[in-house]
Parts: sequence; structure tokens; C-alpha cells
Amino acid sequence: MRVTDKPGVLADITRILADSKISIDAMVQKEPGKGEKRVDIVMLTHQALEKNVNQAIARIEKLSTVVGARDPHPAGRAAVRVGILHTGS
Repeated sequence: MRVTDKPGVLADITRILADSKISIDAMVQKEPGKGEKRVDIVMLTHQALEKNVNQAIARIEKLSTVVGARDPHPAGRAAVRVGILHTGS
């Protein structure tokens, strides 16, 4: 997801995930480039219910610090993108 680089943004996102019963497995956030005010965050989660993931995404995208619908990414991508991996039978 693409977010404004400022304190508290990650806390807001992780609170939404926790409220949605979604546990984070791993996360990467690189330093923004010189002069950049936005940064990409990549999160991998443990297995979660799809409805919980969809609800969390909807709430995350409403955060003013998550850029996307209000401020399109230069490549036209959404602010939050999801890849789903089904495991088991």
C-alpha cells in the first residue's frame, strides 16, 4: 500500500488489521526517496477470512494517509493491492 510517510500511519493500519482479526506475518517499508513524502508498505499476513480482509481493506483505504482513490498512484494502481494464496485442501 502507498502511504504518507509520517508517524502513526503504521499504527492506524495495524489497529485496523487487529480489529479485523488479521495477524501480520511480515512487513517491509523502505525509506522514501529524497524529497518523497510517500512510501510503499508491503505486508504479508497469516491466513485470514476473505470477508475480514475485504472489510479491513475498505477501512484502510478510507484513512487520509493512504493514497489511492483521492490521489492516484502515478502508475494508476490502487492504494491497497491484495494477492490471495489459498493453502491446504
